[in-house]
Order: sequence, then structure tokens, then C-alpha cells
Amino acid sequence: MMKILKVTMFNLASLEGKQVIDFESSPLKDADLFSIVGETGSGKSTILDAICLALYGLAPRFYGADNFDYYNAGKPDNNKVLDPDDPRNILRKGTKECFSEVYFQATDGCRYRALWACSIARTNYSKPERRLFRIEGTDDGAVREKELDITGGSRMKRGHKNVNNEKLDEIIGLDYGQFTRTVMLAQNSFANFVKASDTDKAVLLEKLTGTQLYAAVARKIYDFYKEAESSYKELNEEVKSLGLHLLTEEQLTGYREQQAGIELQWKKVEAEKQDLQRQQQWYGDWNSLKKSLFQEEEVLVQARYKADILKPVRDELSLRDRVSDIQDTFLEFRKSDREIVGLQAELEQMRSNAVAQEKSFIEVQQHLESLKENWNAGRIELERLTPLIVEARKLKVELKAQAELLERLRGNRKSLVERQEQVKVELLKNKEQQNLLQQKLEDAVKVLQGLEAYSPMFEQFGIIKERLENLYKSEQRWFRENDILLSLKDKMEKDQIQITVTEQRMKEREKQIASIQASVKEKNLISEKMDVNELRQRLETLGNRYRLLDNLKKTYEDIRERQKSHQADCDDLKGVEEGMKKVSCEIEELTKERDRINMLLPGLEDAYRLVSGKSAEDMRAGLQPGKPCPVCGSVSHPYADNFDQVLSPLKNEIGKYRSRLADIDVRLNHRESGLLPCLSGLLGRQNGLKVDIQRIEKELEKLGEDWQERIKTFPDIVPDVVQDRSVDMIPLFKDKLDDITEEGKQVRRQFDDFQRLQLELKTLNETLGKEQADYKMQNDNYHRQLAVFKQTGGQLKQKEQDLVQLACSNQNLRETLRKDIAIAGWEQAYDTDYSSFVEGFENLFTTYSTNRTIQEETASSLNECKVKEEGLSVRLGNCREELQKVESELLSAETLYQVKSGEYVRILDGNDPDEMEQSMKKKVSILERRVDEENLRLRSVSESYNKMKGEIAARKNQWQQKVGLHENLKNRLDEYIDTYNQNMTLTVDDSGESQEWLTWEVLDYCFDPAVDWKEKRETLRKADEYVKLCQGRRDAQKQALEGHMQKKRDDFRPLEELDALVSEKQAVMEELDKQKQFVGGVLIAHTRSMEQMASRKDELERRKRLFQDWKELNDILGNASGDRFRETAQCFTLHFLIRQANVQLHMLNRRYSLEQVKDSLGIRVIDHDRADEVRNVSSLSGGETFLISLALALGLSSLSSHNVSIGNLFVDEGFGTLDSNSLNMVIDALSNLQSMQGKKVGVISHTAEMRERIRTQILVKKVGSGGKSLIEIVG
Repeated sequence: MMKILKVTMFNLASLEGKQVIDFESSPLKDADLFSIVGETGSGKSTILDAICLALYGLAPRFYGADNFDYYNAGKPDNNKVLDPDDPRNILRKGTKECFSEVYFQATDGCRYRALWACSIARTNYSKPERRLFRIEGTDDGAVREKELDITGGSRMKRGHKNVNNEKLDEIIGLDYGQFTRTVMLAQNSFANFVKASDTDKAVLLEKLTGTQLYAAVARKIYDFYKEAESSYKELNEEVKSLGLHLLTEEQLTGYREQQAGIELQWKKVEAEKQDLQRQQQWYGDWNSLKKSLFQEEEVLVQARYKADILKPVRDELSLRDRVSDIQDTFLEFRKSDREIVGLQAELEQMRSNAVAQEKSFIEVQQHLESLKENWNAGRIELERLTPLIVEARKLKVELKAQAELLERLRGNRKSLVERQEQVKVELLKNKEQQNLLQQKLEDAVKVLQGLEAYSPMFEQFGIIKERLENLYKSEQRWFRENDILLSLKDKMEKDQIQITVTEQRMKEREKQIASIQASVKEKNLISEKMDVNELRQRLETLGNRYRLLDNLKKTYEDIRERQKSHQADCDDLKGVEEGMKKVSCEIEELTKERDRINMLLPGLEDAYRLVSGKSAEDMRAGLQPGKPCPVCGSVSHPYADNFDQVLSPLKNEIGKYRSRLADIDVRLNHRESGLLPCLSGLLGRQNGLKVDIQRIEKELEKLGEDWQERIKTFPDIVPDVVQDRSVDMIPLFKDKLDDITEEGKQVRRQFDDFQRLQLELKTLNETLGKEQADYKMQNDNYHRQLAVFKQTGGQLKQKEQDLVQLACSNQNLRETLRKDIAIAGWEQAYDTDYSSFVEGFENLFTTYSTNRTIQEETASSLNECKVKEEGLSVRLGNCREELQKVESELLSAETLYQVKSGEYVRILDGNDPDEMEQSMKKKVSILERRVDEENLRLRSVSESYNKMKGEIAARKNQWQQKVGLHENLKNRLDEYIDTYNQNMTLTVDDSGESQEWLTWEVLDYCFDPAVDWKEKRETLRKADEYVKLCQGRRDAQKQALEGHMQKKRDDFRPLEELDALVSEKQAVMEELDKQKQFVGGVLIAHTRSMEQMASRKDELERRKRLFQDWKELNDILGNASGDRFRETAQCFTLHFLIRQANVQLHMLNRRYSLEQVKDSLGIRVIDHDRADEVRNVSSLSGGETFLISLALALGLSSLSSHNVSIGNLFVDEGFGTLDSNSLNMVIDALSNLQSMQGKKVGVISHTAEMRERIRTQILVKKVGSGGKSLIEIVG
């Protein structure tokens, strides 16, 4: 069971400070029934607000306040200016913070603490703080609290109303709406509900039971129905649009055959085009190869030229190769040159260094002797001064001690003089301060004597000041509240005008609705007279007849088209056969002529070869006149001479025959104009025409059958159009189609009129529905305005009462102040300028209190000054005695210091003994160290000089060896140069030029390391290789050109003809592409339409089923305004509410029970004491109405609790209408709720009877006149 255990409130509305209601302590713990009583506005409802705030963060008094349009002005910052529905408005004015805390036991048996708090800093409100704790026990008996998340981990919703109580709802088992309907019974609302009309009852029932959801569900059903309808119609139209691209089987076959023919023709033209392009490519490659060959020839020439330029380099390398065998000797010779020069320079340098070292040795030796003499003299002087230094050091210590004594005595004397002067100054200041304090004391006494009459008032200055501030604030509040009162009056006047305007608009809308209903009725009568099914049937019949006749017309046109094509093909076939006959005759004649020539030509050619051969010519040359021929034996030789003239006719005849054979071959076999290709083409054309004629004849046969079948529908059409080709039926078809079209237009106009009428009816009905909905909304708004008007009136009355009470409180406070304040005319000054009066009052009090303080402090200070003067006089005498003693000691010390100083100066001429001793020792030490250093230096110079003489001898020996080697190498090189030049005179180059003479300069150049011979060789190698590379590339290009020439076919066309032929083929292919794309596009559109229609078939069926389902549900429950389902649901809700109310009413009084008027929101009362008489609720008395209302409220509590047991119940108002007996009965019934249901019932009432009859009370008492209340528990 959920029970509220304890409620703590702090600064909530009229409840100031901390107020506690503990339901676990007596007397509330033992009471089954208690009352919450108090004056109007004392804060009784604040207790219920505090419970709801702590649990849910919402308060009933603010929930729904934003419905008032009066407050909907723009407010920039909700933390500065709160909305009317903001719970933070509950913070008591003039306080900085507030909170509400509730201890409760949840349905899980655990105890919890819920807290709501807020505060204000200057002008900004803090965000409300909400916390929830579970109270748990530990093993050692202690109690601890574990904080829980109110939201259950969900994100907090924004705004003060949309708070998130997910976790808390789960713990309690009820949300905010269910809790307020279950725990807090608004009994007066049910009293209004019982006697309200059905329209008002629906609104009240929806608010009481929280069944607004049903209207929202109905609107959602309607929205889903419209959405499904739109989706289905959209897809259906899409499927219909896809059907426009479908082809008939006949059209599909024709397009496919056309596509195949185009594809074959395209491939043939493409092959011809590719062959022509290959010829073009050959010519292009041929030009490229010729150009490349020319470029390679030029590159080869340039490479050879660059190689010839390098001939001097080639000669230098040749010379170097010839003298390379002497390279090592020559390089060794040049190396010895450099070494000899280096050794000579080094030897000279060493000799110069040896002379310098010898001189340095002598100088060091002389300097060492001088240093030894100085060192000995220094040691003797140090030994002489040592006793004097000891004596001077002793005197120095004594002087230092005497100087320190003098310094100390002088410091003591100075300190005593300063202290003596300071005491004198302090004595003087003390005297002056005494004079000032005496004058200040006299002034303060004078002021206090003048203010002596106000001293009683100044004693309670703090209280008087607080009362003045309270009076000022209270009066200012009266002015503000009075301004609010005036604004409320203005608002009521404006609301009254608005209500009047709303009533007028509602009357005008009622007239408009009646006008629309009349129009709907009139158009419905017209619509009922029109037979739309007959119009649809006529339209369908005319459409079918039009389509049949149009198809018949197309069949007739197809027949005539096929007949024309058949006749054209027959004429073409006849012309082709005549051409074939003519070509065949010419081929036969040419073939016979070719055969005759082929029979004669071999014999003539053989004879020509025999008589023109070499053997025959030799034989003719051997013929002699008069001698017989060895072949024929004739002695006459007419052809022995001028035989060529005899052979010329034979040769010409053979040439004619050969030329004729070539002409015949060209005429017969030429690719374009030959007779045989032409005959082959004509034969193909003949076969094609025959196939077309057969195809057309079959099509005509099929079309004739279709014609005979379709003509049966139109007996007035001449049937034999296939045999009789002279009849033109197009005009007849046109006339009949025009007649059908005209009749269809007339029927369509009638059908359009009907549809237009239906559209107007639909528009009118929609307008009517909208106007009725707007009227209902306007009516609801009107009632809300009336409620606001009444509420504002109540506020106005409350404000007037508050202002009267506030004025009385201000008057009482002013009377008290008149007794407290002794200043004449203070009220006039207060009323004229409050701030100036308070400032003057405070200044007067400040003057009084300041002078009192001065009087007391000054008297005390004067006594302190006199005591201080005596002490200073004693201190001054002591200072004078000490100063005389110090002066005497200082004179003796100065005399002794002067004697010792003279003796110290006499010993060492005033020099410091420590410094002198240190200086002498340092000087002797330095001289000793320098002697040692010079000894070492002398030894080093001696060793270096001896070493230098040895190195000079060694270098001289090395130089002599190098000079001998150098002479040997020079002799060998001279011999080699002489031998080379002698051999050179004996040889000459192939060019006839002598070689260059070999000299030392030439050898220097050949073996010069600065010359990069490797780079020169690499340059020559690269030049030679590049020549070879260019020559190889030239040869390869030449071979490629020759190979390319071999690829040329005999049938290659001239280059100038190829471009035109390729363009012609390209144009043909583009035309074929267009045809192919068109046919392909038609076929693809057909295929895609089929696929898309198939894919959308299932989806269309699904959407259709979904649309039908939502339509059936919408027909039952849904509509745009949500009224249909709401009324149905409210009837069911009222049924269950009455059933629960009867249970409660049976416990209250068994005389009555309730029943629902069937299919409505009406309620009837059954009076069992009157033989179960059914009574109308309007016949009930005040007491009976209260009982019925209470039963309904308790029934709603039981219905809203969702099987959650609640241990608290608060019943608000409604007891003033009961007589004594009814009141006793209700109190007994409410008391029994504890024993029957375990509920602790709290009754909120203003009536005195309730206070008398219920002993346990939560008394809310007003304190003072500032709107402050306190809570007292009375048992």
C-alpha cells in the first residue's frame, strides 16, 4: 500500500517558515478521519500542492494555467519572469528559498523521501531541484538514505510541465494524473458532471478520467486511413502509367524482326567501314614510316659529324697510349723534383731554427743567474722583518678591542640622548592630548543635554526602525495590490466584451452552418435524380464501339497498305527479272567470245615463241642464198632478212586478243560494274522480293480473316475489301467515328456534371464538418472564457478583502508608531518623503549614540593620560644619570687608544703586519718558482738544440740521396725521348702528315693529373656508339618501310577516295544506330514496364489490403475531429465508472444505485426505497446530489488506481449543502473507509459544522495581516 507518512513545507505560498505534518504521530496517527480547516486563502490547498510538488514536481493550482490567453505575451527569460503554470510561483514573496519534502511508503514496502526545492538570487530563479531517496536499515541498526534517479536514467524532458518521472511512477505505481484523480477527489467537479448536458458532460468526463487519448487515437486512425488511401492511389496511377509502354504480341514480333534486320545490316556496313579504315591506316603508316626514315637519316648525319669533330681528342688519346709505358718513370721523376725542392726548403728552415735556438739558450742561462740573486736577497729580508711583524700583530689585536669598546660606549651615549629627547616629546604630546580630551568631553556633554528628552525613544531605536520599514513596505504593497485590483477590473471589462463578441460570432456561425446544410440537402436531391450507372454504361459502350471501329479502320488501312506494297513488289520483281534476262544474254555472248579467244590464243603464242626464239634466230642467221634450209629444205629464204616486219602483225594480233580477254574479265568480274556481281545482286533482289510477296500475301490473308471477323459488328460496312480494291472506306470510317465521338461528348458532359455536383457536395460536407468543428472549438473557448471570467471575479473579490485587511494592519502599525516616536510632526515628514525622514531619524540617533560614546571614552582617556605623565617623568630622571656615567667611561677609553696607536705606527710605519708578512712570503715564493721554471726552460732549450743538429744532418743525407735518384731518372727519360723522336722520323701517317715531336711539355700534358683522360675516352666511346645506334635505327626503319610496302593489296583504293567512302559508311551506320536505338528503346520500355508492373503487383495488392483495412477501421472509429471514438470510449468509461460508483454508494447508503442511459452519457438514479423508482438527476436534493457525487469521486479514485492500494484520500469541498443527518451519514461513511479499505481520509472544508464533527484537525491559521499562515495539529 502506498501511504504518505510525513509532509514538510518551507516558505510555500502563505505558509511561512518550516511547517510539518506528521501522519505517524498523534493525533493524526490514531485518526481515521481528519479535516483540513482554515479561512479562505489561509493555505489549505497549499498542503496538497506541496505533496504533489515533492512527488511529481507539479502542483494542481498551477497545472493548466497556461490555457489563459491573458498570460501568453512574450517573455524573454523564464528564470526572471515565470509563466503562470510554473510551480516556482509557489515561493513565498520576500523569501529567498523554499522546499517541500514528503516521506512515503511505496507499494514495495520500502520507505522513501522525495524533495522539491527552488531559490531566487536577486532577480533570477534557480532551476527546481528534485531528489528521491530510499531509506534503508543497516546491520548495526542505523538508518541510511540511498539516492535514486527520478527519471530512471532517461533524458530529462524540457520545461517545467514535461517533467520526467519514469522511475518515481514505477515506484508509486501511478503517474501524476492518476495520482491526483486517485488521492485528491474534486467532488464539486462531479456535482457539476451529474447535472450537466451531454455535450458538457463529455468535456467534464474527459477531464475527470483523462480519456483524451481516445480522440487522439480516432484522429490517428483517420490520418492512417488517408495516408493508406493516398499511397494506394499513387501506386495504382503509377501502374496505369506503366501500361502505356506495353506492346501487342504482333507489335513485339515486328519490332524484334526489325531489330534483327537492322543488326545484320549494321554489322555488314561496319565490316566494310573497318576494311576502308584499315586501308586508311596503311596509308597513314606508310607516310609515318617515310617521315621516320628521313628523320633517322638526318640524325645519322649529325652523329657522324659530331664524331668527326672529336678527331683531335682521338689523336691525343693515341699519343698517350703510345707513351704510357714511360708513365711510371715520368711520374716518379716529377715526384722526386717536388721532394728535392721540399727537402731544400725544409733544410734551410731547420738551419735557421738551430741558430735561433742557440741564441735562446744563452739568453735563458743569463736570466737564470739574475733570478737566483733576487731570490737570495728576498729570503734575507724576510728573516729580518719576522720579529717586528710578531710585535705589530700583538698591538693590532689590542687596538681592535679598544676600538670596539669606544664604538660601544659612543652608541650607548647616542641611545641615551635619543631616549631622553623622546621622553620629553612624549611628555609634551601627553599634555596637548589632555587639553583636547577635556574640550571634547565638554562638547559631548552639551549635545547630550540637548537630546535628553529623546533618550527613551533612542533606547528602542531598532524596534522603531523595523516598524517604520514594515509600515512603509506594507503601504507600498497596498499600492501595488491596488494597481493589480484596477488591472483585474480592466481585464474583467475586456473579458466581458470578448465574451459578447464570441457569442455574436457563434450566432453568425450557426446561421452559416444552417445555410451550408440547406445547400447540401438541395444538391443531394439533384444528385439522386441523376442515374450515374446508366451514364457509366453508356460511356463504356460508346468507348468499346469506338475502339472496335478504330481497330477496324486500322485493319482496313493495313490491308490497303499491304496491297500497295504487294503491287510495288510485283512491279519490282518484273523489272528485276527483265534485267536478269538482259544481263544473262550479255554474259553468254561474252563467255562464248572468251572461249573462242582462249582456243586461238595458245596456238598463236606457241608459234610466236618458236619463230622468235634464239635457236630460230640463229638458224635464220645461218641461211645463205641458194642453199637449202635445214628445216624445210627450201633454197629461197624470203624471211631471212627483215623478219621483224613479218612477226609484227602476229604480235599485234596476240596483243589484241589479250586486251580483249582483259576487257571481258573486267566486264564480267569487276567488283562494282561487273556483269556477274550484278547478276548475283539481281538474283538476291529477286529472292528477297519473292519472300516479301509471299509474306505480304500471308499478311493479307490474315488481315482478310480479321476483317471478316470484325465486320460482323458493323453490318453496314462493305465486307469484300480484300478483293475489291476500288472502294475507299476512309470517309465512311471518319463519319462513324465522329458520330460516336459526338455522342460520347454529350454523355461525358452529363457525367462531368454529376461528378462536379458530387465534388461540390464533398466540398460542402467538408466545409460543414470544418464549420461544425470550428463551432465546437469556439463553443469550448466560450466556456473557457466564462470560466476565466468567473475566476477573475473571484480573484477580484479576494483582492478587495486583502486590501481591506492590509489597510487595517497599516493603521494599527501607524498607531503604535505614534506612541513610540516622540518627534513632533514626524508623520507629516514620513508621508512627505519617507527616505528623507528615515535618514534624518537615523542621523539624530547617530548623533545621540555618538556623543554618549564620546562622553564615556573621553573620561576614560583623560585618566589614562595622567597616569602616563607620571611614568614619563620617572623615565626622564633615569636617562640623565645613565648618560653621565657613559660620558666618563668614554673619555678614559679614547686616551688609551691614542697611546697604543702611536706605538703601532712606529714599528712598521703603519703597515699591517699580516699583509706585510704575506707579501714578503709571496715575493720569495714567486722568485723561487721562477728559478725552477728557468732551470726547466734551460734544460728544454738545450735538448731541443741538440736534437735539431741531429735532424739537420739526417735531412742533408736524405737530400743527397734524392738528388742522385733524380739525375738517374732524368737520364732515362732523355734517352726515351731521343729514341721516340728518332723512330718518329722513320714513320709517316696514312694521311701523309708526320706525327708530333715528343718533348718534356708533351709528356707533362699526357701525364697531367688535371686532365680527365677517362672522360675523354668515355666521350669518344659514346659518340661512336651513338653513330652505330643511329645507323641501326636507320636500317630498321628502312626495312620496316619495305615490309610495309609488301602488305599493300592490289584492291587498295586511292587515298583520296577513302575519306569519302568512310564518311558514307559512317553516315549509314549512324542512321542504322538511330533506327536500332529507337527499336531498342521501344523494346526496353516494353520490358521494363512488364518488369515494373510485375514487381509492383504485390506491393499494389498489399497497399490495397492495407487501405481496405484502415477504411473499415475508419468507418467504425475514425474521423478528422476524433469525436466518434471519443464518444464510444466515454460511454464505456462511464459504464465502468458507474459500476465502481455503485460499489462505493452501496457502502455510503444502500438506498440509491446508478445506471447509465443506453448508448449515451446520461445517468439515472434508482431509488430502492421507492420500489426501484428510476429518478432523473435533476430531481435530487442537495444532500442526495452530494452523495451521488461523492460516490462517483470515490469510484474514479478506485478506477484510476490501477489496482494500486492507496492509504490516503483527500476530499475537497462540497459539504456546505448537506443537512445534519446527511452530514452524519457522510462522515460515518468516510470514517468506514479506514476499516474497509485502509484509507486515512482528509476532508477540506470551510464549514463550521465539519470543524465541530471531526475532532482531529489540521488547522491552517492566518497570523497578522501580511498573508502569513501557520499549521497547527488539533486532536
